[in-house]
Amino acid sequence: MTAREEFKEWVKALRSGEYVQGKEALTMKDYDEETNQTTGWEHCCLGVKCDLSVKAGRLTQIVKVGSIFYGKAENASYLPDEETNRLNDGTLSHSVTNDLKFKPADLPDNLFYLIAPIITDESTTDLATLNDKGASFYMIADIIEAIWLRSPVGETNVA
Repeated sequence: MTAREEFKEWVKALRSGEYVQGKEALTMKDYDEETNQTTGWEHCCLGVKCDLSVKAGRLTQIVKVGSIFYGKAENASYLPDEETNRLNDGTLSHSVTNDLKFKPADLPDNLFYLIAPIITDESTTDLATLNDKGASFYMIADIIEAIWLRSPVGETNVA
């Protein structure tokens, strides 16, 4: 599966309603504060990507103390290096970093104006920060399509 196909799968998963959105960790236990009971797992947007890669056998995970750690370095905050290295296969329209950095100015105006209130630096931001500052999975899916799945030069309708 190419990185482009994986990103399309990721966008679909973010929009599916199947994942509970969390913050400040890839994947952690979701607790009901009233009952002090575990109710499942919360994922940040990058945690959803890691979960998909684990299910496909492309990435390892280990569960420790209410969190899931991914990859050889047991990362709990950003995409593991082996994931980003594999995803930079040339099929995406933008390079992949551990936190998925991009320039907000590269977004279409409608998306830029939606994220403008939550970004602190207009020159660069990343999906991890947007997730933690309250961007919904739907908004993040739109950003992924606009930055990483836009049509390469000379091609149309490949996203």
